[in-house]
Amino acid sequence: MQKKYLFILSLLSFVGPAFTSALQGAADGGWNSFRIECRGDSIKTWLNGVPAADLKDGITHSGFIALQVHGVGKREEPLQVRWRNIRLKQL
Repeated sequence: MQKKYLFILSLLSFVGPAFTSALQGAADGGWNSFRIECRGDSIKTWLNGVPAADLKDGITHSGFIALQVHGVGKREEPLQVRWRNIRLKQL
């Protein structure tokens, strides 16, 4: 069965320095800017303008967009996550 999703950041944590550098620039408690660009089989992401992932996926040709948070560490208190200014643009 073909999967219909990709975890753009969480599964790509193994990509190395680019991913680590992008996460170091993340604002804890503030707003972050996240960009996803999909062209053909190419998927690229940026976190606050820093490249985070660059991959090719020749298997998944369609799917959906989902916003989700993975791994909040050892935090036990409730976590509030918000998104704003979400825009989609056909390339």
